[in-house]
This record gives sequence, C-alpha cells and structure tokens, in this order.
Amino acid sequence: MSSPALECVNVSKTYILGRDIEVKALRNVSLRVDKGDFVSIIGPSGSGKSTLLHIAGTLDRPTSGRVLIDGVDVTELSESKLTAFRKNKIGFVFQFFNLITNLSAIENVMLPMLLSRRYTLREARLKALYLLRLVGFPEDRLRNTPNRLSGGQQQKVAIARALANNPTYILADEPTGNLDVSSSAEIIATLKLLNSFGNTIIIVTHNIELARVTNKILFMRDGCIYEEAPRSFLEHMPMDESTLDAKRKIQLEMLKLERENIERLFKNRLISSEAYEKALKSIEEKELKVKQ
Repeated sequence: MSSPALECVNVSKTYILGRDIEVKALRNVSLRVDKGDFVSIIGPSGSGKSTLLHIAGTLDRPTSGRVLIDGVDVTELSESKLTAFRKNKIGFVFQFFNLITNLSAIENVMLPMLLSRRYTLREARLKALYLLRLVGFPEDRLRNTPNRLSGGQQQKVAIARALANNPTYILADEPTGNLDVSSSAEIIATLKLLNSFGNTIIIVTHNIELARVTNKILFMRDGCIYEEAPRSFLEHMPMDESTLDAKRKIQLEMLKLERENIERLFKNRLISSEAYEKALKSIEEKELKVKQ
C-alpha cells in the first residue's frame, strides 16, 4: 500500500500573542489525504482552516504532532531542506493568483520547471503549453502579462503553474474567492477534470458549491476537524464529450513528455534508479486514469 499524500498526526498549533495570552489554533488534528483524493476543508472564520493550510503547505510548523508528505516526515526539516521539498512536492493556488507581474502567462508556468533544473528550456516551454491548454487558457493570451488577463485567466495560469513540477498535491486557498460566477464555474470544472486525471487536490474554501463537487468534505470548528463520509461527485462534468476527449489527448501528450524527461534524466545519471522507477510508475498510473 502506498503512503498517503498528506498525513497529519495529532497536530496542534498554539500562537503566543502576548504575556499570558495563547490562542490554540489547532487542537490535536489528525488527517489523512490519500493520493488521488479531492478534499475540501470548510468552516467559519477563526476555525483553524488557514493554520491547517499553512502547516500542510510547510509554510508554518506545528507546536506539536507530526506532518508527513508522501511518506516523508517534514516536521523537523531545516528551512533550506523544507524550501526545496516544498518547491517540488506542493503546488499552491492562491485566491489572489500571486503571479509574477513582469512575466507572461507561459513564462509564469515555465519558471518552476526551470528553477527545479529538471527540465530543459524546450521541455519546460512544451509542458507549460500543454498545461495551459489543459486548463483551458486561450492560446492568443500566452504572451500576455497578468495585468492583461482577466481574473479567471490568471487563476488558470496559477493552476497550470501549480502542476508544473508534478507535486504530490495541489493546495488551493479559496481558488474561486476572487472570481465572478462564470469564472468560478470554469475553475471548479477544471479542478474536477484534473482530479479525474489523478491529481490530488486539497481546497480550503467558503464556497459550498465548490465543496460539494469534492469527494470528501472536512469541517473545522474551534481548531478541531470533523470528517463527513466520502461522497461521490454530485454533478457531471460540464463539458461535452469532444472537449473532454481533447483534454485527455493533451494530458496523454504531456505524460509522454514527462516519460521522455525522466528517461533523459536517468540516462544522464541525474536521478537514481529508485526515483526513475517511482516516476515511471506514477506516469503509468496517470495514463491508466486518463484512458478510463
């Protein structure tokens, strides 16, 4: 049995705000997110959602408890190791997009790949193009900087960027919170599609319509987490079959590129045989999901 994508074991977080003033943001939270899950975390303001998101994203450390990502205990990693781990294992999608303003849409998606040093310039550009096509980004906007894109278009770039380095999971913080109704519907459909292709997605949201399409809803209140039984999708994918088939072909082309990339890295002795076998297995599993 493979390790879960994310596991929090008795995680607590206490903030010291002043002399004799403590805020218990999380209280012995235990959480398991399996690979391929689509999970939403909902709850009122002050319930601990943001704190849990920061800890799941390795942006904060728990006061007590353990955090394991893809089987690796990250609780006490040094800051430098944690930064490198975060770059390759977690894809972030933020409410306000957080794109680099002086880079074009395609350059924003290429950047994480180039910083990882795992992709050549050609590979990064081609994969970025595949990812942007996959999320439905208009190709006549590829060279546009963020200030020349709509909110929905910027969020599509952010989602494509989050997928760039094949993260263990995507962590999305209110991904529809700054969008109009139409753009929100598009982003929800895109996230559903990506999950159906095998991507693990964790969302913190107030949007009940977004939460309803995930296969597991977690409720937070007063720093504690409560699970609802896993549920199936309540809506069909709002795409016609020809559009969905085109998306499948894009995903398969991208996985072909990933296979070529991994084979190049292994041939040049840039990754271990263990990493090579693990990557190939992941690619094969995703190919099977796409073809289903």
